[in-house]
Amino acid sequence: MEEKGLEEYEDREIKLREYQKELISKALLGKNCIIAAPTGSGKTVMAVKIIEHHFQENDGKCCKVIFLCNQTALAEQQKTVLMNSFPDLTINVIYGSPESQSKKMESFNLSDIVVMTPQCLVDNLKLGRIEGLSIITLLIIDECHHTYCKHPYNILMSRYLDDKFKKVNCQLPQVIGLTAVVGIDVAKSGKNAKEHFLEICANLDCEELCITKENVADLQEHVPVPVETVKSLPIESESALSKVIKSFMTDVHKSLNNRELSANSLQFGTTQYIGWLSDAKKTVNSSPFELKHEFASIQYLEKCNKVLQILKGYRAKDAIEILYDYLDNETLETDAFENLKILLKRKLEEFENYSTEEELEAESSCLLALVDLIQKKFHDKPDSRVIVFVETKILTKILAKVLNDKSETADFNPQYLMAGINTESGPGMSINRQKEVLGMFRSGECKLMIATPVAEEGLDIQKCNLVVDYLTVQGVRSHVQKRGRARAADGKYIQIIGADPLLGKRATVNRMKVDKMQTIVNDVYEDQLNYPGVFKETLKEIQIQNRQERAASQMQKMKSVKSSGNYTLKCTSCNSTAAESSDFRNFEEKCYIIVNPDFRKKISISRSKPTILFDDVKRIGSFSCITCGLYWGNQVVYKHTIFDCISIKQFKIVPEGKTPILAKKWLKVPFRDEVQSLTDEDFEMVRADSSNKFEDDLPLFLEKCPIPESNQNVD
Repeated sequence: MEEKGLEEYEDREIKLREYQKELISKALLGKNCIIAAPTGSGKTVMAVKIIEHHFQENDGKCCKVIFLCNQTALAEQQKTVLMNSFPDLTINVIYGSPESQSKKMESFNLSDIVVMTPQCLVDNLKLGRIEGLSIITLLIIDECHHTYCKHPYNILMSRYLDDKFKKVNCQLPQVIGLTAVVGIDVAKSGKNAKEHFLEICANLDCEELCITKENVADLQEHVPVPVETVKSLPIESESALSKVIKSFMTDVHKSLNNRELSANSLQFGTTQYIGWLSDAKKTVNSSPFELKHEFASIQYLEKCNKVLQILKGYRAKDAIEILYDYLDNETLETDAFENLKILLKRKLEEFENYSTEEELEAESSCLLALVDLIQKKFHDKPDSRVIVFVETKILTKILAKVLNDKSETADFNPQYLMAGINTESGPGMSINRQKEVLGMFRSGECKLMIATPVAEEGLDIQKCNLVVDYLTVQGVRSHVQKRGRARAADGKYIQIIGADPLLGKRATVNRMKVDKMQTIVNDVYEDQLNYPGVFKETLKEIQIQNRQERAASQMQKMKSVKSSGNYTLKCTSCNSTAAESSDFRNFEEKCYIIVNPDFRKKISISRSKPTILFDDVKRIGSFSCITCGLYWGNQVVYKHTIFDCISIKQFKIVPEGKTPILAKKWLKVPFRDEVQSLTDEDFEMVRADSSNKFEDDLPLFLEKCPIPESNQNVD
């Protein structure tokens, strides 16, 4: 790689505060480090200084820096920072599916710095587009606390450690991890907090844990800590809609014949009832075909219970909209589901017919409290920025609509922000739209943003001075990250929990765990300082144990694939055979398609206006069972060729000679690991059928059959 304007580059000195100099001192010596510092402490600035030093030490030659970000929005943000910091270097950003990356990867070898998502780097190493980790000289991992289990960060670092242990004199990059939330217990792992933190250190091959010890006063002076408040409210009288929903739920319970599913004295909408639903789902999922009515009933009870909880913070008309969204997007069209849908719709229509506009528009005390907080903040400081976090995608849209409708908040131009991935909770937001919303929020065109947890990590909006958790309290990581979005000196982090004691308890536990986290980080730092040999050996033992576990898991997976046999997919509605497990191919880890031409004889196809699903893949319609009409999946187009993409939750999966099972997601499908990737031969075979050829200039009449939004997702 050629030297690029380093004289000018060296003149642009990046000035650091004393605590920042302390935090990066070991990294400047070329060591693998975890830099643990609070949100808002300038970890990106520190990373820029490390990159600058890296190029200067190597005279700008043979340097390849990879900056990994966990989200595409953050990747774009970091690219902008790096381009402003190093205008003389070639900087590119790469993310998306392997196919969409192929064009961008042409610039990889010519780039000095590449900002990527971790999955992108994993994909390109796997496909051989990147020769190996040895061509990278510096690897920076943002939000490195994710480096465990099956996260792409850990998959990448597992490869790093395999190379380190297997290859003699292997040239590997320096690894720098950046985080604000290390040392937090992960309940699913069964490890305590310190063990979990040590495992992250081992996974990152950490040589030095870097925290602020000598310049704490400087850190406290320059990094404001938002004021935290938990706002609880008194219990409100029950709304008319709540009574209607509970009436429906009572009727459903009366129809349940299974003794194991009987609910005694349970209060709908409570934590106790959520526990009962969880147990009931396990019962019906064990034999969903013998308990068809019970299976459908539990699905509807769960949805209604969620709406009862939503009613605590929204208007009746909003809750009705959510219920209709559930009903309209229900794809399991069995008789049991259809009967429950009719019953619930009838009750909702009766309620709407007899309700006054005042009842439908009535606002809960939580909503009034939220509006009051927002009003006061903008009254005190008109150029404020406010983020309100909610739990699901549909709630971001609804709350944004509510706040846009209200004269008190409409002037702040409320916008919603959500993840780009399509899930069961609804379609995602495009990357371009995410960038647009964040740009509006930074500039002040939008001063009030309603977001799902996609905005928790890394987003740097210096003017943000109020963050509100609205009727949602997640884990301690989420707590730290959300609080950290309030970057301004007068920042506040407020959790509105209503009258829910469970949310109050979670908030208290989170604050206790934050204190515990800092204690653990300090303990590990002291161990490293006082017993460096023991610390190094402990991490090595963890690395060896993890390698052995990965090898054993891979061996077990291979045995499972060999012995699993064939599976048949049958329609959940009419039991007709749809496909065999051998008919499937994996398309870019995004969706699963059928290549058997006989499948077309079993489906009825509905066309719709072509729309982008992801990258270069378009959705052009749906297909359903030709026997009973149950929705089975979507037809997608790639390179002018039509493929049939299955929605796995519509089928019974029948192993040879065994009991049928259900899987809502492909992650739960027993033959998933057997499914081969789509090969060039498969592609040509499908393409050879003239009915699979697709051109963009289809007749306009094909646009007249829209697909329900719930069918837009590709399993």
